[in-house]
Amino acid sequence: MEVEQELGRVKDEASSLANQLLEVQKTVKSLEHVLSAANKNIPQFLDDKKELEAAKALVQKELEKVMEVASAKTAEFENVFADRKFIENALSLAEKNVLVLKNVKFKEALLCEDVAESELQKIKQEFSFHTNRPKMADEAIQSLETQ
Repeated sequence: MEVEQELGRVKDEASSLANQLLEVQKTVKSLEHVLSAANKNIPQFLDDKKELEAAKALVQKELEKVMEVASAKTAEFENVFADRKFIENALSLAEKNVLVLKNVKFKEALLCEDVAESELQKIKQEFSFHTNRPKMADEAIQSLETQ
């Protein structure tokens, strides 16, 4: 009986192992199928990788060109900004100079006006003196005649 029990256990174990073997064989076939499909896709993946690397290289070149243009535009903008600042400073200085000249010319005009007024007064006095001379001469003549 013991031998029969042992034999039954061995048969059960053999049956279990046979089932496990079938499962393992199914798994191996499934994995072989997946591996075969993956192996079929590898060339396509490699081609895709090459295309992506080429596209990446083109994009990098374009990016470098854009960066160069941006750098040039930045330098150009900085130059334009510096020129603008220079022109603004020159304009400010010119406006100050015009204001100074305007003030100087105004003062000169006032001075000339004062000089002209003074000269006019002198001329009026001389005119008055000269216009009074005949009258004074007449008075002197009359005074001499009456004496």
